[in-house]
Amino acid sequence: MSVNVKTFSVALLKMTAEEGESCREKISKIILTLGRQHPEIIITSCHDYLCHRTMQTAPHSVVILESMVMIIKDNLDQLSHALAQKVIALAEIWMTMSAGAQAESQEAASNLLVTMSFRFRKEVVELMKKSLKQGILPHVYVVKTFTKLAVENVHGMVPLLKSILGTMIPVFVGVDQAELKSAFVSAVGSFAKSILIYLGNVEEAAEFNMTKDSFSSVFHSVYSLVLKVWLEKEASALTIPIVEALGYIIALLPKDTLEEELPRLFRSILSLYKKHPGHCSITECLCRVLEVAMEIKMKGLKAQVDNLLQSLHQQMCVLAGYDDHFAEKKILSCFEVLAPAYGDSIQKLILSQLKKTEQNTRVATLNVLKQLVISVSPQSERKAQIVAALKPLLQNKSSNLEKKLVAKVICVMAQQGYLEPEGGKAMVEFLIQECAAPIDSRTSVPSNNRPDQVTDEEVVTVCETVMYVITTAVKMEDILWPFLLQFVTTPQYTTASTTIYNCAAYLGKKKLQVGSERYFLTSSEDVNLPRAQALLTRLLVVSSCPYQGGGRGAAALRLMRVLSVNIHPATARGWEEELPSLVEELLTNSKESLVQREWEDKLLLVLSTSLNAIDDEEWTCQLANQIHSEIGIGNLSPQEKGFLYKSLGTVLRHTHAKQIKGQLSKMLVSVQHSESAEREGAALAIGFCAMTHFVETLSSLKEFAKSNHLKAKGFLNILGAKPDGDLAKSTLVLSYGNMAFYAPVELVLSTVETHILPAVFNLYTTTGQEKKSESGDATLKLSLIKAITQIASSLHANRQSVPLNLIRNKKLLTFMLDVIKAEPPELLQSPVRQLAMDACIQLIKLNIRTTRADTCQLIQACLTSTFSVLPPQLDNAKDMNGDTKVVATLYTQTMSSLEELLKQLLLQDLTPEGLQVILNQVEVWIISGEAHERESAMNMNLQLLTFYRQQLNVHHVAPANNLGTLIGRLMPRCADPSLPIRWMALDTLYTILAIQISYEGTDRDQQKEQLEILKAVREQLVNHDASVLFQTCYQIAEVIAKCLPHDQLTNLLFMSFKELSDQHLSCSSAAAALVKAIIERCGSELQDRVAEIIHMLRAQLESVAHQEVKRLVLRSIAILSSHNSSTVVSCLLTYPVPFGQVRQCHVASTGREH
Repeated sequence: MSVNVKTFSVALLKMTAEEGESCREKISKIILTLGRQHPEIIITSCHDYLCHRTMQTAPHSVVILESMVMIIKDNLDQLSHALAQKVIALAEIWMTMSAGAQAESQEAASNLLVTMSFRFRKEVVELMKKSLKQGILPHVYVVKTFTKLAVENVHGMVPLLKSILGTMIPVFVGVDQAELKSAFVSAVGSFAKSILIYLGNVEEAAEFNMTKDSFSSVFHSVYSLVLKVWLEKEASALTIPIVEALGYIIALLPKDTLEEELPRLFRSILSLYKKHPGHCSITECLCRVLEVAMEIKMKGLKAQVDNLLQSLHQQMCVLAGYDDHFAEKKILSCFEVLAPAYGDSIQKLILSQLKKTEQNTRVATLNVLKQLVISVSPQSERKAQIVAALKPLLQNKSSNLEKKLVAKVICVMAQQGYLEPEGGKAMVEFLIQECAAPIDSRTSVPSNNRPDQVTDEEVVTVCETVMYVITTAVKMEDILWPFLLQFVTTPQYTTASTTIYNCAAYLGKKKLQVGSERYFLTSSEDVNLPRAQALLTRLLVVSSCPYQGGGRGAAALRLMRVLSVNIHPATARGWEEELPSLVEELLTNSKESLVQREWEDKLLLVLSTSLNAIDDEEWTCQLANQIHSEIGIGNLSPQEKGFLYKSLGTVLRHTHAKQIKGQLSKMLVSVQHSESAEREGAALAIGFCAMTHFVETLSSLKEFAKSNHLKAKGFLNILGAKPDGDLAKSTLVLSYGNMAFYAPVELVLSTVETHILPAVFNLYTTTGQEKKSESGDATLKLSLIKAITQIASSLHANRQSVPLNLIRNKKLLTFMLDVIKAEPPELLQSPVRQLAMDACIQLIKLNIRTTRADTCQLIQACLTSTFSVLPPQLDNAKDMNGDTKVVATLYTQTMSSLEELLKQLLLQDLTPEGLQVILNQVEVWIISGEAHERESAMNMNLQLLTFYRQQLNVHHVAPANNLGTLIGRLMPRCADPSLPIRWMALDTLYTILAIQISYEGTDRDQQKEQLEILKAVREQLVNHDASVLFQTCYQIAEVIAKCLPHDQLTNLLFMSFKELSDQHLSCSSAAAALVKAIIERCGSELQDRVAEIIHMLRAQLESVAHQEVKRLVLRSIAILSSHNSSTVVSCLLTYPVPFGQVRQCHVASTGREH
């Protein structure tokens, strides 16, 4: 078998010279596979093949050599010594041949020798050393291979390197070839590096007695005879490689040589920066030289230090404008080496350089300072000097890059204990100021990706990160706590509140867990600490807008929980139970999903229960005063101020009456009435306060209504600006509504007619006497609607005791009707109509006695005001603000209010007649020419009928006798061009027939089977094919004919006749299908109405535009004739002659049937 393998392998090797590159790759894989199974045979075949073809340097020789390397790596232990000798000799020949040589094949041969050295090291080295003869230049690949051997086989080669170097030095003393010089420099550098690695891992070394001194003499020769000479004389091309080699060689030179050469070497290395500024290799060499100098305690180093430090700092300045972190790191390593012994010199340099104003100088100095702080243990004097020098850089005049570096320096200083209380507080304040600094959008993207262009966002991010890091540093705990609490209530740091709260919460929790006495706050010890009421107020108002500032609401609540005992001991238990769930709610929601009103209600509930637990009048009054102070802060949003007003109302509810009027008056004066959030908040505060102080609250409103705050005066009135007086009246109107809603019902009942409603309408009607803006009038109108809704809602629970006379009630309803009519029917810009309908719902619940005509008028106005509005998803025009989401929400809410109003009206008369009154108004819109109007009407029909079915009690209500008319109107819509309308029409028919079955109470099973047919055909309505749609409608018509009582068939037919002239062919065809199905099934039962049916059909055919529909109608007449032939013929003969076209068709159709 070995013969076959050898023969096959030789054939493969020959093919490598003949095929292309892709084929050679495949052949190589086959050779490798064979080599793993038969290594000796394949290696021998490769050797023999290459021995006879040493003059061929085509790419195929590289493939063979590389294959040999890979096979030998896997099977080196199996290789016989004899074959190894052959392979080594072959590799040496291919590596050193010059005629027609290619670098690829020489490189492959070199790699083969390196691979062989892992088992046959001495054989490889001895063979290569033969090439090193004085007076004869060695082949460059011999030197390169020695380099590889030293790097890849450290422990095997280091014991031999002294001998190899001894052989190489005489050879290279007089070498002039640049390539050989470069190879030699690389070799000796690699030798030195390998030796240092070897000596650094003595436990793995083969010879334990080796030290640096073992190699000092030979490297002294390398340095003095070769490298030193070349460094002084050679061109710059060889300078950097020599410097890189020196970095390793220097550690192996004798000590006396070092003492003599290091000063000169320092000067030489530093001079190289002139041609190669900031070059990493030069700095790396310098760093290693410094390490050696420090290790041997060089006597002359002190004299060199100042010059060295200045040069290194200068190089840092050069690199400050470039993004070369590796080079910077190497320079900082030099400072790190010198810092333990020459820290004072470095500090002196830093202190002098920090005074300079150039950015590059400051940036470089800050980097050096950071390294010094990390490298050197702090001393009291040094700490104070560094902190003092750093303080000027805390000013806002510094660039963003400087601020970023200052923050990093502060971070390491905090961890190393540099920040004493006073100095530390200044540093912390700097960090917080930068966390709260405004972000300029113009700096959001660095220009040209320059490293010196740091954005505002980067500075904020770094400072936030540093704050979190130093918070966890043990040495900073007593500096930060309770110092951080000073920033909680400071308005200018609002933007940084998330960071402040999280850090303070961490520290407070840690102090609390270990039982530290410093957890407890004493304002007497630190007058700068905020009072408990100030902390609570600030944390609550921040929590009210929880997703601002990176989620500061959750952070504020965590801090509240930690500070509970410090705010008031009575809150601890309650907050421990309540606040974690609120934090969790914030984490599981988002700004979009969290309902703001519900969230604020939960916070107010926490506040209310806390005040109940505290039960301290003085403390509560101080909290009210603190809330007033917080309201006066200018940087609060309207949403936050609105929440503060609600909080104030909650607090005042828990205080004594003597303070109420003054507090409420102060609040109403502070409200910015043009902001809806503030108006709503103040009005709710009035309502909360009225819960326990009704009389005082009512009196406060009256006094404010009489004050000058409701009048437009001064400069704004002269300019014709929008008067705030109208908007203040809006606040008052809302306040009366909230007062009625929240106050005890018995007090509301006694004052609603005499005080509340007169005051509300007086505020609204007197507005016309002043100059008012359109927006102010609209706001006041909205406020009045909301107030009436709340008043009616508060009275609903005790409607039996309502003293309102019925005329006034009707006037309120009439007012709402006028408001709805005044809204533009095709434009939805405000929630006026929605809120007006909500008010009508509450008024109707009070059982206002209205006529059926009043009800119809109200329904008609509401339908016109809503159905005409184009749904947002169909409106291609953008709204004024471009906020289509808001408009879509408003549209949905308006339609929902309409639905609830109609349901409430239905509840007032839950009978078939009451249902018919409402549906009669809706059905007009079912045949509208606009698809969205038909869809809205059809959906409303479906919802009302479903609601009627749910509320229906068949034992207390007489059966409906008007369902046939309704079905006749609805059924043709099963073929409406709009698919949603078809589906809703079918669902509505199903509901109507289900109601009818409930009335009848007999044969339900059979009729329910028919209803199931309606469900089954639902998906068929998707098909727009006219014939399929007609057949589906005919199936529906058959179900109707089977389920509807006979006494309602005539009404069904007469309404269907009207639908024959529908504008849509598909709908008129569906009506014709319904007529045909009814007559076909029940024609004999219509004998008494034949003449009337013929007469109506004859009249209706005059207006039918579609011939297909006419043919269907005539077919139905023929079917009717088959049931009542004599009656139909007699009826037709009564028409005058000559017959018109329609009458002729009648007769012809009847004749065909017979």
